[in-house]
Amino acid sequence: MKRQMASMKSNGRILRHIRWQSSGFVFGHLSFPRIIWLLVMLFLATYATTVQGFDFDRITFEHLLWPMALVGLLVWALGRFRDLPAAAWTGFYVAWIGLAGTILRVPSLTNVGRAVMVVGAITAILDMPSQRGFIAMALWSAVVGIATEYQCLGSFRGLRGASVGFLIYILVPFALVHNLGLLEKLYAGGLSDDLTGVGSRALLRWLRSSLWPRIERQGRSLSLLLLDIDDFKLVNDRLGHTQGDEVLRKFAQLIRSEIRHQDIICRYGGDEFVVFLLDATSKEAVSVANRLRRVVGDVFQKEYPDCPLTVSIGVASYPEDAQDMDSLLEAADKALLEGAKLQGKNQVATAASLRSPDPWEMVSRELPTDLLPLVEMTYLATEETVDHLSHLAELGYRLGKMLGLPEERCIRIVQGAALHDVGKLALPKAIWRKSGPLSQEEDEVARLHPELGVGMLANLGLHGPLIDTVRHHHEWWDGTGYPMGLKGEEIPMEAAILSVVGAYDDLTRDRTYGRILTPKEALRKIKALSGVQFSPIVVDKLEELLHMEGLVEAAASNLNSHES
Repeated sequence: MKRQMASMKSNGRILRHIRWQSSGFVFGHLSFPRIIWLLVMLFLATYATTVQGFDFDRITFEHLLWPMALVGLLVWALGRFRDLPAAAWTGFYVAWIGLAGTILRVPSLTNVGRAVMVVGAITAILDMPSQRGFIAMALWSAVVGIATEYQCLGSFRGLRGASVGFLIYILVPFALVHNLGLLEKLYAGGLSDDLTGVGSRALLRWLRSSLWPRIERQGRSLSLLLLDIDDFKLVNDRLGHTQGDEVLRKFAQLIRSEIRHQDIICRYGGDEFVVFLLDATSKEAVSVANRLRRVVGDVFQKEYPDCPLTVSIGVASYPEDAQDMDSLLEAADKALLEGAKLQGKNQVATAASLRSPDPWEMVSRELPTDLLPLVEMTYLATEETVDHLSHLAELGYRLGKMLGLPEERCIRIVQGAALHDVGKLALPKAIWRKSGPLSQEEDEVARLHPELGVGMLANLGLHGPLIDTVRHHHEWWDGTGYPMGLKGEEIPMEAAILSVVGAYDDLTRDRTYGRILTPKEALRKIKALSGVQFSPIVVDKLEELLHMEGLVEAAASNLNSHES
């Protein structure tokens, strides 16, 4: 019973992406055939109007047919332009019914008009509308057809005429509605994976021609996750293929439970799955990917303790990583294979991290080998990516150079960027996974992480200036920071730099409780706290660096005008 309910929900996810336009799955893009149909019907309706004419001495139902058709055409065009399939479907068939009714007015074209009504009902159902939508359209078609024939032709006054009317306007639509469920099953079967019930590669092909053009036209963002179960072959070898199939079904179910209803999941092949996150940035996609990675690991650890499974995930986003769907899939696949898998599996890697020099290599070469596992554990536990670490390290290193620090101290900034949050490992996971602001009690616990980190590093044999960098990266320039309340130049320069670059990265890339800011907006916020939270000399150098890179053109004038 549970599997049947899951299958119904999965079918709903699949069908919602092709409803109102599903005939395109069978016949391809239908704009041209529809236009041909409309041109033929417009010709016949114009001919019928020329032959029959209108009696304008009294307003009757037949006078509404042409306005109905024109309004329908307008709604169809607007629906197509604004990518509203339901509105486009409604407008098209309202126009169809109006033109068919106009053709019906002429006695010599009565059978043509009836045939057009029947064809309209059949083509309308092929687009797989909702049941209510089709019933409403069928009822309107019956009203238009019966009223036109009765008023203009005197039909349905005999038994034969009534029988024909019942067959055309009542029985045919009723039969089509009755078979709409069968049609949905056929479409769902053609677009879903037999084993897991999620979308198949056929759905991917459909999305390439239907979803992707809308994303491009509307300038929307889209992120793609490519998930692969690590060492899945061991499941089949140890537990058997039947159990392996059950693992894949469970995996698909876990993915569905962690994504939104509007997101799309397809089986890409074997133990690989693709998830389309609509209107999601790369940062949001990484957050979803890390949540999925954690949930999969926790569930499979409990359910298959003899063969615990993990998942590696590649992330790519449009438009920054690719300009078409195939390229986006390739970018995610490359991030999966060359990033997540090569980093040791059970990882999340982004396509952006592969375009630039390997950030992990940059940081790891400056750390003792025995500290690398600790850093990896920290970023897995806090659901951060190595990209965040590398941004802090790179920006901190460059600011150190601009401030004239020797190479040794600049390297210390890089090391501090990698190690500054290791104390979070000793805190409750709920604090760092909480989606909202921390309570006062939770904040007090969170403030312990610098000293906890120092204790962990001291146990590993680290002492001296690097320890001070980690301990003091949350000190404030005015002395109100923690853990020791150092003030001004008492704060080590390396820690002061980490404080500034950490705030800048949070504002521009990782806003947990607010929107992501532009470099100019972030700089304005940081300058407002210069001399309060941040070192004024470091803030000035940050502004200079951003100005050099063209990220905050005329930043100084804007800030001055803002202050005045």
